[in-house]
Order: sequence, then C-alpha cells, then structure tokens
Amino acid sequence: GPFSSRVFMNTSAKRNIAYKAAGMVPDGSIVFLDQSSTCYHLAEALMGKRDLTVVTNNLEIARLLSQTNFHVHISGGQLCSTARTCMVGEDAHQIFLSIYADFAFFSTRSLSADGIVSDCNRDEINVRNAMLKCAKCKVFLCDSSKFNSTAGYIQCSLQDLDVTVSEEDTASVYSEVFPELRIL
Repeated sequence: GPFSSRVFMNTSAKRNIAYKAAGMVPDGSIVFLDQSSTCYHLAEALMGKRDLTVVTNNLEIARLLSQTNFHVHISGGQLCSTARTCMVGEDAHQIFLSIYADFAFFSTRSLSADGIVSDCNRDEINVRNAMLKCAKCKVFLCDSSKFNSTAGYIQCSLQDLDVTVSEEDTASVYSEVFPELRIL
C-alpha cells in the first residue's frame, strides 16, 4: 500500500527494529536507506548521530533528515508507480553504484521459511540490488509479520546478507540454517 499508511503498520515492531539497527551505526558512517517504512523509522532513530552521510531513494526520509546537518543524498529517478515517495529506474541506481557505503539497510514484503527475501515491486528490487552491491554491511530489517511468506520477485537470500534485525527472538529460527548470519 501507500507509504503513508505503511508507516503506521506494525509501528512498535518497526520502532524496536529501528532502535536496534541504529545501535549498529557509528558516527561518521555512510548509510544507504531504501524506501521502506521501516527505514523511515530507522532514519528517525539515527537523528541523534553525528556526521552521517545518508543516501536514500525515499523522498520522505530525505525530508525528515533535512532537519539534521547530515550529508543527505537523494537518488534521481522517477516516482514509483505504486509508492509515490520512492524513486526508481536507472537514474536511481546510479547514485548507489557511485558510493561505497558502510551499511545498506532495507526491508521488503516477505521472508520465506527457507530464507528467501522477496518483494512485490521489481523496480524497487533493482534499486536495492545496486545498494547491496556497494555496501560493506548488508542489513535486512524484517518484522515477524513478514516471516514465512513470499512475494512475486526475489531480492536475495539471507545467505547474501550480514545481519537480520527483527523485533523479537523469532528470527533465531533462521540462525540454524544460516549460521554466518548475525541476528539482532
């Protein structure tokens, strides 16, 4: 659904995830934030940090962070047909392919029982692929309502990622299958 309504879904879980994820980020980091509502909550949680560089394809995140003195880069591109605060397309990819980030934070619609991360919009998947390609630490933010589900387009597998952050210990079921994955 639209970003404005998604921001209010599972809010306490997303805030809990955002707080944990923000704790990973040292001052001075370069951070990619995707267009997800969970990353909007993360942007709120990062506002107390110093000297961050944030690169995002979410216009609402950029507007929020305009209240800080962070270095904020907004991707180019076109407005996504389904999510009107999200920039997609070739121009959106380019900025993520030209910056090497310390962290890429992202969220999607679904995480299957066997660890496949998927989403319903292929344009958003493609922008995230650019983010994930150019980040040292790849962090999936996933509230437990998304577990054991699939969406039409595959983003990646948990084995391609470094950290999964969930609001509760339920994500530990994935640690048996993916022992290298750090779970917060």
